[in-house]
Amino acid sequence: MVEFIIGLIVTILGLLGFSSLKTKQVKSLKKEVKNTAETIKRKEKKIQNIKEVQDEIQEIKSDEKPIPEPCAPLGDSTSRLDRLNRLHKH
Repeated sequence: MVEFIIGLIVTILGLLGFSSLKTKQVKSLKKEVKNTAETIKRKEKKIQNIKEVQDEIQEIKSDEKPIPEPCAPLGDSTSRLDRLNRLHKH
């Protein structure tokens, strides 16, 4: 009879230990899932930022390039003064 009671006590303690081990594993898995979800959110934000920058680059590439202004022939003193005045206006 004593051996039977000792067997029951050992079995109960074993089951309690097993259940506490499983509880700890479940908690660690929940933390891992939460960390993974946060990592996914951060990566999605980075991807969104990259997409926005790529869109801006495409807009800049699609804009028309300014037409260069033809300059006056070199050696003419009036054209030099005109160029100098234009530089100071900007």
